[in-house]
Amino acid sequence: MHTRKIFMMFLLVMVIAGIWGEGEEPLTLERVRKLALENSSKVIGAMQDVENSKLDRESAIAAFFPNLSLQGSLGIPYPPLKDGSASTDPSGSYGITLTQQLYTGGSRLASLRQTALSITRAKINEASVRATVLQTAETLFFDLLEKQDAREVASKELLAAERALEVTRGKYEVGAVDKVVYLQAQSKYKTKQAAFYQADYAARTSKSKLQAALGLSRIGELHFVFDAKQATLLDSLDPRIEKLTAYAREHNPDLRALEMAIQIQGLSVDIKEAAFYPTLSVGWSHTFSGLLKDTRSFSDTGKVTVSATVPILPYQDKKAAMGKAENTRVTLASQLQEQIRTVEASVVEYAQGIVVALQRIEAAQASVEFGEENYTQVYEKYSLSKATLMEVSDAESILSDARAQLLSARYALYRYWLQLKYLLGFEEDDSFVAFLQQTR
Repeated sequence: MHTRKIFMMFLLVMVIAGIWGEGEEPLTLERVRKLALENSSKVIGAMQDVENSKLDRESAIAAFFPNLSLQGSLGIPYPPLKDGSASTDPSGSYGITLTQQLYTGGSRLASLRQTALSITRAKINEASVRATVLQTAETLFFDLLEKQDAREVASKELLAAERALEVTRGKYEVGAVDKVVYLQAQSKYKTKQAAFYQADYAARTSKSKLQAALGLSRIGELHFVFDAKQATLLDSLDPRIEKLTAYAREHNPDLRALEMAIQIQGLSVDIKEAAFYPTLSVGWSHTFSGLLKDTRSFSDTGKVTVSATVPILPYQDKKAAMGKAENTRVTLASQLQEQIRTVEASVVEYAQGIVVALQRIEAAQASVEFGEENYTQVYEKYSLSKATLMEVSDAESILSDARAQLLSARYALYRYWLQLKYLLGFEEDDSFVAFLQQTR
């Protein structure tokens, strides 16, 4: 009895906590997404990478502009260390220099194209980071929903076990059942009580993880409704797997990022190859110099220069650098092919997983309906001493298994939905649903 009092106090605390949480704004999936993006340092870092890539492009453009500089100097002589005559008048000079590179073997143009692709890759990486952050937050959201549903199921089973224990106690007190049956009912109640405690612990742990991910100190009621229209779109995915895989090959962020990396690395090969070619530049300079005591007598000299540099030796270092760049490109190409196979396999896995999950949900719902009706009838018979406690326990196990299967199938569907959506490169549910409607 002491343990039951403790348990009732525990339930009271939970009810009070629930009342306190009623004032909190319901946590919807849309709000989860908003908070996840706002509180993610990874998203902020990815956005800064885009800005940095734009700055790199400005630097690459500047390489095509001429270099213009001004220079000046002041000379103050001091007496010679040995006997002799020397001018002690300060002198100065100033001038202007302009240089322009005309040809660098194509390295500047390759660098410019490289920075343009880097901007695209940075934007793709930003979308990929956003998708990863959103998927993580949504997974935590659904995990908490699942844990709360599991706690609710555990609560129902605990109350059922308590009712059975009360009925069994009454029968035991009047001698309708022996002590073994009463102890069996008591043991069943304790088992369900422990299961409830475990389910509650799992829900609280899952809640703390979601709070940390979203930067919240408290989480109110969760609100989520899976649109029935989405289920109808998902029910016939098998015939559309080829369309889904083709779309994934074109729009999957990881694949697109690898494609950009290969193109950028190809330009790195061109830059390394440019080291074998001569460079050509033109320059102009004009300088004024003389003694400061008579600036009007300053002499001025100007010249235009055209210079060419032809690399000859060493040769192996340039060849090795170009070879390493090419090897990196080959490695990236191999990674791309491997990633394509992984994405294609994942599309099949998630699409078929959705179909199977829908079938499991339908079967589990029927099993739950049967289990609830069967348990109700068996329990009524037991109350009238027309069934045994073992039969009640069997009916309860059937219902418990059916509820567990329904929970497992339902949240498997949600997870496969998320994984397929982000695998195809979608961030919003509406755009994903529109795509599924178009491919029917």
